[in-house]
Amino acid sequence: MSIDKRVFSTAEAASLGAFGGGWRVNTRVNISSAVQKHHTIDLAATRILLQSDSNIRIRIDKVATTANVVNDDLILVGNGLTIHEISVPKGIQAGVPAVQLYLHILQATSVAAKYCKVIEA
Repeated sequence: MSIDKRVFSTAEAASLGAFGGGWRVNTRVNISSAVQKHHTIDLAATRILLQSDSNIRIRIDKVATTANVVNDDLILVGNGLTIHEISVPKGIQAGVPAVQLYLHILQATSVAAKYCKVIEA
């Protein structure tokens, strides 16, 4: 078995937690009435924590305005208490850490006055 040896940039190494990493709490996302939302993921982030008070569909890719696909996207249960931790799929960047990734959020069932908290680490 071979191991892919990679040199990390300073920002990447810090985000891996080896040197403390970061913790970015973002303004909560208004997901009311199943309106499509897009969140720009910090380039240094390696994990995303999501806490929603409504079930949400999520997708991560390199396109800023991708719409969620009802039959294809991952659904996370939202009850206002559960925290979901997701690793940022750095493989999408194809080895180029400067490639921007986006988190796309869509409320699974249209309900008013619902929010999703997004924390990046």
